This record gives sequence, structure tokens and C-alpha cells, in this order.
Amino acid sequence: MTSPNKQSKQKKKSDKRPNYAFIDNQNVNVSIQRMGWKIDRGKMIRRLRRDFDVDVAYLFMWYIPEYQKMYDFFESLWYTLVFRQVVQWDHIPNKGNIDTELVLQAMIDIRKYEQAVIVSGDGDFTSLVEHLHSKKKLRCVIAPNKRRTSDFLQESADGRFLYLDGFKRKLGYVGEKKEKKEKKEKRKKKWVEKEKQETRSKKKEWAKTYKSEGKQAAYTKQDKQYKNDTESGDGDMPFWL
Repeated sequence: MTSPNKQSKQKKKSDKRPNYAFIDNQNVNVSIQRMGWKIDRGKMIRRLRRDFDVDVAYLFMWYIPEYQKMYDFFESLWYTLVFRQVVQWDHIPNKGNIDTELVLQAMIDIRKYEQAVIVSGDGDFTSLVEHLHSKKKLRCVIAPNKRRTSDFLQESADGRFLYLDGFKRKLGYVGEKKEKKEKKEKRKKKWVEKEKQETRSKKKEWAKTYKSEGKQAAYTKQDKQYKNDTESGDGDMPFWL
């Protein structure tokens, strides 16, 4: 049987609302890629859950039908996707600003979460961050890097600020290295198979020569072929494998 004090503590803990994360996908994606690496969305959401007690993570992004498989993958990682339809003009490239969607969602859900984590370095969120901070609803702001982050946004967070550029090893996507390794293995396998086929054809040719011209002629032809392969470098594995 639990004591009244313990029961009240357990009740307070259960009554505490979860934290929500609001992620500006475009800002994070472009800024991180400019630094020469990609962010692993799976690692990111696990960090948000573990380090910031985030229960709901909104990912605000443009909607392009060709990327539906990617959207399905993000949803499988427990992100809640909020889309902005991309506007296509004849003389202007694709444009779809999701800032208003992020601000609106943060205000709609303000009574549902304990504190908010804003993931962006965009100065357009300065007013939102100031408001959340004044209401004690701001957990922190996470920006891609210091260089590309708005000074006004940093000031509005009042010290509750983190940067992703120091977490490359913990949050970086390593799938590219694996993909390159797999491609290299495929090329190597293809080359080995080609060598085997050539060896088989040479054996057949040797047997044919041996049968028609005799043993000595077959060996002479084989030695000549080996010499040609050695001089041309055909017998060596290519340097790029």
C-alpha cells in the first residue's frame, strides 16, 4: 500500500503534460546540408524524446507528390507531418512557406503541452518564442548552427538555445557510406564474375587448340595471351574497386 505523499507525487507526475516539438524541416534540412552532412530523422526523434521529454513531434514541410514514400517513412518514425502546398509559378521556382503553419499549430496546441521545443534558426519565429517564454512554455530553441541563426531569435530565447552543428556524430546520417560500400561491392562482384567468364572461355579455347593443333601449340598460345594481359593490365583489379 502506497503512502498519501507517494500517491500525490505519482498523481502530479501523471498529470504533467508532455512536451511538443515544432520542427521547421526546410530550415533544418538546408542549413545542415550546407555544412556538408545530412540529419538522421530517426536519431533526431529519439533524442527529442529522451533528452527533452517530447511526446509529439510536428514536422512542417512542403508537399510534393513525388516524395510520398519519404513522407510515409517519416510518419513511421512517429513524426506528425504538417504540409504546405507548394505554389508553382511559371517564372519563379517552387515556393511554400510553412512559418505560419508552425506558429498556428504551436498556438492551437498550447494548452496540450507542458513546454515547446522549436527546431529552427529562422528569425520569423522570434515573436512566437518570446510569447512562449513569457508564458513559461518554452523548453528551448534548437537551431542548425550559430552562423545561420537569427540574432533576434537567439535573444528571444533568453539562453534556452542549442545548436545541431555540434551533434554531427550523434545525429548524422551514415546511410551514404553504407550505400557507397554496397555499390563498390557490386562493382567488385561484377568484375570477378567477368573474370570467371573470361577464364572459362580461355579454357575452352585452350581445349579447342589442344585438340586441333596439339599440346605445345595450346601452351604457346596460352603464354602469349598471359603476356598480353599482363602488359595491358587486364589481369589486374581496377583501382576504383
